[in-house]
Amino acid sequence: MSKTITVSIWILIALASWAVSRLNFLLFHSFIEITAILIAGVLVSMAFISSGKNVLVLRMGYLYSVVMFVDVLHTISYSGMGVFPSWTANQPTQFWILGRLIEASGLAFALILPKKRNLNIGYFTGFMIAGALGTTAISLGYFPECFIVGTGLTLFKISMEYVVIGIILLSIYLLFRSDSPDVLPYRKYYFLALILTAAGEIVFTTYTDVYGFSNMLGHIFRLSSYFVILQGIVYRSIREPIDSLYNRISKTQEELIAIMSQTTEIKDPYTAGHQKRVAILADEIARKMRLSQDDRSVLSFASRLHDIGKLFIPTDILSKAMPLNEQERDFI
Repeated sequence: MSKTITVSIWILIALASWAVSRLNFLLFHSFIEITAILIAGVLVSMAFISSGKNVLVLRMGYLYSVVMFVDVLHTISYSGMGVFPSWTANQPTQFWILGRLIEASGLAFALILPKKRNLNIGYFTGFMIAGALGTTAISLGYFPECFIVGTGLTLFKISMEYVVIGIILLSIYLLFRSDSPDVLPYRKYYFLALILTAAGEIVFTTYTDVYGFSNMLGHIFRLSSYFVILQGIVYRSIREPIDSLYNRISKTQEELIAIMSQTTEIKDPYTAGHQKRVAILADEIARKMRLSQDDRSVLSFASRLHDIGKLFIPTDILSKAMPLNEQERDFI
């Protein structure tokens, strides 16, 4: 998919999301959060299925399994959902800041920690405990207030948003300092996702109404960052092993065809080099006909194997200098 098409799709999704938010903000919020949770779920599944070939992606899988849990609580506790009738807009805002602190810190630690697999369990356990303690503190009322109905965001919540932004900037610095082969293929995607996340966090320091424009804009930035994760990190992590497998199969096919072609020429030394010459000529004709590279490759393979039937013809018949009899012709 071209960059133009991708950007166009993002713009359409953003405009559609804005339109939905004007009609039903609760539906808009649920759509954004559920989409982000589903993308995180795909990342978690992909990281575990890949058996940890990329340490950074595996750590992202561990991290987002915790972030998903917190984001689910943020979504179902949002003002107007009615799941927790006694709660106000404060608790979902607390879950939001808890999720973002874990998410930002998790990426920073994933980049800081040595790329040793025996550290991954400790990494996962640490953030799982942080998520559990934060959730317990919010549920029991020990977590600092983040939103006061009628007033807006508290100083604590705004301060924590800037802490998150600071951690994101640290992660960007670490990202460009790293020369790890686990990081390099995904660097631009991590960078763009972090920039969009930071933009969203800045917007989230300004709203006074959980149904307001600033909150809507922040969630669109959030959705955009998760689409970058989906397209860049998840899709690439799935696509690369498939491409690698395809390349190995293609290489094996090429080697097999070369062996069969050489065997055919050994069988009939009088026409040595014939198949190679036919393949070169066929490729030149295909080029003149402006056939695609895939079609040219298929034609080249076929040309190199067009005489493969010689392998099954007895040498005395194949090398016979005199005209063949009827039985020999029937055999051929």
